[in-house]
Amino acid sequence: MASSAPQAVGQAEYDALHAFARTDLKTFAQLAWPELNPGTDMIWSWHLDAICEHLEAVTAGQIRRLIINVPPGSSKTSLVCQTWPVWEWLRRPELRWGFAAYGADLSTRDSVARRRLIASDWFQREMRPDWDLAGDQSLKTQFDNDCGGSMRATSVGAGSTGFHFDRLVTDDPLRPLDIYTERLGEHVRWFRGTWQSRMRDPQRAAQILIMQRLHDADLAGVLLRAMMQEGGERWEHLCIPMRFDASRRSSTSIGWRDPRKVDGELLCPERWSAAWVDTKERADPRTFAAQYQQTPKVADGTIFREGAFRFYHLDQRID
Repeated sequence: MASSAPQAVGQAEYDALHAFARTDLKTFAQLAWPELNPGTDMIWSWHLDAICEHLEAVTAGQIRRLIINVPPGSSKTSLVCQTWPVWEWLRRPELRWGFAAYGADLSTRDSVARRRLIASDWFQREMRPDWDLAGDQSLKTQFDNDCGGSMRATSVGAGSTGFHFDRLVTDDPLRPLDIYTERLGEHVRWFRGTWQSRMRDPQRAAQILIMQRLHDADLAGVLLRAMMQEGGERWEHLCIPMRFDASRRSSTSIGWRDPRKVDGELLCPERWSAAWVDTKERADPRTFAAQYQQTPKVADGTIFREGAFRFYHLDQRID
């Protein structure tokens, strides 16, 4: 679905589609795709429907803490960090957003994309926002609108003193190689000690964590384990593995459940073929289990494979 839709449908249908996009995140995301990803074909899948459904639940106040675990390359960043914030500003331009990723370059990239989408001819012409960007604060990593809303980008570990937000979005707070370093624990301490203190109204602000699983002690794992303890924060968990595992079928409080029925069924064969997935899994079972299946442990072990162990029985004689 491209922004040149008037050539394919009548003007009335085109206008109705864009009017609907102001209230429907999926439609907005499909229309905005060419602006954010010029020259790249969009392959829409049910997992993107699921993400949109849960983000809309955040917008509606049904969910305040959301963890999204999906494989790399799932368009999660484009949807959650670039498209959804701009769409929500159409409804609530007064919202203040804070974004963090493991690297400042990634946060800056997404901030530039949000700014570019807002400034695009398509957005200004078809979405007709009733606010403007504030000219006195328009940088790569931060910009405001004239309704009091703001968007700030930072990196995991960096300070954010002086800023408080209505939306805290954390995208891949850990690099794969960081699981072998001190950053494995540091990113959790930063999230709990610094980032979570940046909420403007702790009773209403929303927190969104999107990441691929990397380790039992990564941020998603720590938060999910804490949730199981008495008095732990409740997080909604949207978990979509590459291969369907019926024993771990994901379901959430808004009535969503993984629609797949057959064990091993792929997430989106049009994007990731069975041959590609098989090759990826054989090449590195541990990485595949963590990043693609969202289970940071391989069933028969990671460093030491269960099949490699041998057991011997020794007869002992005592004289």
